[in-house]
Amino acid sequence: MKTLNEISLTIQLIMILVIIIAVSSVSNAARISGDGQLLNGERAVNAEAQFDEGFILRDFSVGAMSALSLALFSEGEPGVEIGRNGWLFTTEEINSFRSAETVYSDNLDYIRNIARAFDANDIMLVVVPVPAKARAYPEQLTVKPGKVHQQLYARFMGDLEALGITSANLLPAYEKAAQREAVFLRTDTHWTPAGAEIAAIETSRLIEVATRTTFSTKTAEVISHEGDLMSFLPLGSYFNSLAPANDEVQTWSTTAALDLFAETPAPGIALIGTSYSYNRTWHFEGFLSHYLGAEVLNFSAEGEGPFKPMQQFMAEGHMSSLSSLNTVIWEIPERYLIHPDFAVNQ
Repeated sequence: MKTLNEISLTIQLIMILVIIIAVSSVSNAARISGDGQLLNGERAVNAEAQFDEGFILRDFSVGAMSALSLALFSEGEPGVEIGRNGWLFTTEEINSFRSAETVYSDNLDYIRNIARAFDANDIMLVVVPVPAKARAYPEQLTVKPGKVHQQLYARFMGDLEALGITSANLLPAYEKAAQREAVFLRTDTHWTPAGAEIAAIETSRLIEVATRTTFSTKTAEVISHEGDLMSFLPLGSYFNSLAPANDEVQTWSTTAALDLFAETPAPGIALIGTSYSYNRTWHFEGFLSHYLGAEVLNFSAEGEGPFKPMQQFMAEGHMSSLSSLNTVIWEIPERYLIHPDFAVNQ
């Protein structure tokens, strides 16, 4: 943690630099404008050089203003909530939406219809609601999530139970695990591989696999990961020392054990979801294969929310074309249940 003296000094330096930038920008503009005539070749080259200098100054000033906002008000750009101890949260888990009730109702109706369609084809649907990062680490928040968020996870789990839809309740395991390890990344919206593994364990307990295959899961490299929420803190190279440190992520690899005399069963399990499932860094697909003892076909997508990948899966006819399909795992982060930009009707 930085001391008050260090923060005060940082603010003073930033303000001085912003003043210097402003004066320099005016000076540059005056030099480029010259006598108002069209630029000849020599002046064009000079103008380009001055533009490059101005571009650097602009990036510097953006970083300075971002640093000032962070140091003075603990604020980033709209979309991020600055928490304690270097934790960042998406405001999608905190802010309320006027249309939340309508969006939730529409999405629940869609989930009900999908479950009925799978049931009619003797396919088991397992919904995996991913708890909000803000729910798993409330002690790192400096604000209280909106009322609609506070009971959203419990509400969704209750609705799934009432509809008779099998679902994996991750929250108790997350609350217990969060006391000893990170189940979400500090600077990112996503779960850690540890969080993904817990989800795979809880999900696998709900699914029976007739013919199991042995999978080997091993640690791979440790990578330094700059989270997606860092894009809301455009500090640039000059002020990046004020930013939270990158997450150190232990990556994993999973492979099927070779048995030359065993018949490999056709894949019967499909995974549909968001970037939580799509991104191989978190290794959810691999952990599922390991704990289920079965290959998992991944139909997830990045940046589309949980409903468009399911719509795409159904539109492409995979429910009928995959003759061995018997189980569909549907990963749904809770915040998308009420977000108007990712509603099923969008």
